[in-house]
Amino acid sequence: MPVATVNEMNLYYEVQGEGFPLVLAHGYCTSIQMWKHQIPVFARRYTVIAYDARGHGLSTVPAGKEHYTLSKLVEDLYGLLRFLGISEAYIAGHSMGGATAIGFAARHPEMTRAVLICNIDGGHQPSDPEAERKAEEDRRRNHQLVRERGLADYARQQIATGMAPRFILEDEAQQQAYIERYAHQPLNGYFGVGEALP
Repeated sequence: MPVATVNEMNLYYEVQGEGFPLVLAHGYCTSIQMWKHQIPVFARRYTVIAYDARGHGLSTVPAGKEHYTLSKLVEDLYGLLRFLGISEAYIAGHSMGGATAIGFAARHPEMTRAVLICNIDGGHQPSDPEAERKAEEDRRRNHQLVRERGLADYARQQIATGMAPRFILEDEAQQQAYIERYAHQPLNGYFGVGEALP
């Protein structure tokens, strides 16, 4: 199992293909597995580097939100590329991985050929105090549900209430994969990222 020790974390990674380096950074509550269909296609043209971010998949799962800041995620990616001897790459990221890609490009432009982001929110925007209070209540309620019943049950609830992405709601096999993905997410990573990133 390939692991890079970066910033006192063991980051699981995979490298496939040949060509200019392309990094794939996954989103919250996912892992390198989210890219399983894209990696073989991209590997025909690029050296694809996919990795599990701290708190996800097969990488180290520290406890505490202080371990999951965007700055730490960015520096993990920097350390991984240095470990692999890569001086410049395309950086692609989904959701949390997209935020990591943007942060990486801002902090290390000399190592970034281009950035591709998908399904990323606009970040935390100030709103009225009532909306902030409700959002915090929702987050606490979701975290309590996860503590009591686990992430697989949380995923089932997302499907049952229509809150999962549409392509998942319309396909039973995708629903099962969605539940499995949440079931394998380490709880410290779920809570740490959920509390550290807005």
